[in-house]
Amino acid sequence: MKPSVVKRKIIVGFTKYFVYISIGVVLAVLGTGYVLFIKDTLADINEIGVSDLEGKEQLLIDRSETLTRLKKLEKRYADLTYDDVRSMQTLLPRQDQIPSIVIELKSFLLKNGLDVKSIDVGPLTANIAPATAGGAIQQMNIIVVVGGLSTYANVKQFLDEMTSQLPLMELRTFSYNPASSDYTLNLTTYYQ
Repeated sequence: MKPSVVKRKIIVGFTKYFVYISIGVVLAVLGTGYVLFIKDTLADINEIGVSDLEGKEQLLIDRSETLTRLKKLEKRYADLTYDDVRSMQTLLPRQDQIPSIVIELKSFLLKNGLDVKSIDVGPLTANIAPATAGGAIQQMNIIVVVGGLSTYANVKQFLDEMTSQLPLMELRTFSYNPASSDYTLNLTTYYQ
């Protein structure tokens, strides 16, 4: 066969089967694109979806446990009797004992070898009359600035002793001022 006859047969065959050849090429390009690009991306998306689902399931379990604990606390609170509340209120100092709270705090700080820079108490009302047992529970903020805590071990030991020896003092914030090497304690205590 002559080269022109072969070219002609190829052109005729290509023209005759153009639609099938075009569809085959398109399918080959789509299949290659899927295998090279889309397949891995879909696998990643499915993996993210599974891990996100597992995270949400764990969050649901945690929140269910928290809700259960809160319901138990609510039931315990509802079961408190008047005598229970009254006995708790006798544990709190009265308003006329506020100066002794500050003196006890200062004594504790000095006993632990701290340099007491300042103690600010507030808010207080001008009327410091004895409260009746079972009166309303009020809170008082105390800001203390101390020095003398030189190492992390000293700070940790001081905070451990404070929580064990002054249980009615709640430490709200604890900050360090590098310029003066002082620590500021923002405490809250309760009285009636």
